[in-house]
Amino acid sequence: MMGLVVSRGRSLGRLAGLVGPLVGLVGCADDPAPPAEIPEAVQRAFENSCTVEGCHDAVTRAAGLSLDAADSPHVVGGASTQSPLPLVTVGQLDRSYMAVKLLPDDQLPAGTERFEERMPRDGIEAEDVEAVNTILAWIAGFGPSGPDDGSSTADGEGTAGTGTGSGDGTSTGTTGDSTTDPGPTTNTGGGPTSPACSVEEVTEGVVVDPLDKGSGAGQIPLSVGVVLEERCGCHTLADRTLNTKFPALLAPAGTLLLDHGDLSSPLGGSTLGAVMESEIFTVMSMPPGSCPAIPTDDRTLLQQWFDAGMPDGATFMP
Repeated sequence: MMGLVVSRGRSLGRLAGLVGPLVGLVGCADDPAPPAEIPEAVQRAFENSCTVEGCHDAVTRAAGLSLDAADSPHVVGGASTQSPLPLVTVGQLDRSYMAVKLLPDDQLPAGTERFEERMPRDGIEAEDVEAVNTILAWIAGFGPSGPDDGSSTADGEGTAGTGTGSGDGTSTGTTGDSTTDPGPTTNTGGGPTSPACSVEEVTEGVVVDPLDKGSGAGQIPLSVGVVLEERCGCHTLADRTLNTKFPALLAPAGTLLLDHGDLSSPLGGSTLGAVMESEIFTVMSMPPGSCPAIPTDDRTLLQQWFDAGMPDGATFMP
């Protein structure tokens, strides 16, 4: 849920080259459509990560691209100088070159090519994950859709059928150095369209049933626990290094959930349970872009549980 979210307020300067060199916009048509509205959470990710001085700010416009608030709406449907794909087609990762620049090699949608290096240039580390997830989730169609009102552009199933983004992995793309760049990174067969984020998947079968769940007092309700194990596996590992599937997506300290008592653990001036609810239903940054969206029925179950105050297995009546 929120395990890929790191503390607010930190600098994400390393993501300044987010969409990379040579990604630009072409001029508008004679009768252009009104510019798209960039969700506030996505614009914050741009501003925290990309518009630092000397990069994609309104003055420098590195590679001809500004992600300043006045310019960023034009990325939706805007052309790239590296690819025939638009920079962003909301709801279609395979039609969004910005997503191609952010996805790891093994998750590139079928038939797409990425020129130069994967973004961010230095690989994705803990402080980068939230911004990448927010941007990819938005592109995929199940992230925030407008002002911070908790809305989403898609229901729990999501709208992206060709992939769901990624905040995972170490950088395996090319270096981007013009003298050593071996050419475009291509995925003709297509990587996983919805890489699972269940605890069984991220540990490659080593951990299957970590939560204390059931119908007893002090337990996480069984149905809720199953959903959490299937959708939020990174956060159910006492030993985070067991996440061998996505080793760069280690849930940060303080976001471990193993039993019902953990829900009341303090986290960022709130509690773990409250942050979980916010990240799933308000901020819309969890599950991260590398995970499939939570199906509608599972989202409904979780919402009922949160609305009821996150009761234990003995008292929860879905």
